[in-house]
Amino acid sequence: MESVTPLLSRHVLIGTWRDSDHEIGSSIRFTVAASGAGFSVRAVDTYDGEELQISDVRWNGHVLHFTCLVPSTGRLTNYEMEGRSPSEVVLRIAYTEVWQKAEAD
Repeated sequence: MESVTPLLSRHVLIGTWRDSDHEIGSSIRFTVAASGAGFSVRAVDTYDGEELQISDVRWNGHVLHFTCLVPSTGRLTNYEMEGRSPSEVVLRIAYTEVWQKAEAD
């Protein structure tokens, strides 16, 4: 049987993260906490205070994967968060939009 190793509170991903270009970049803040042998994620849009819905949180030992739903817009986004240093993470973002065919002019 595999043993569960709890994450230390000093893990590089633990904390609250904001866009490095917070003046004109994203207004979403992610808070990552240790949860047993994995992580929990909370996201808030600081522009309007909307709490985003997080699901499918997975840790592969190097990259934290999670999905985020913005209730007000229905936008579903997949994130990959990877630590660079205690003060910097790389956040890879992939989202899907539904487009409609334009009528001919």
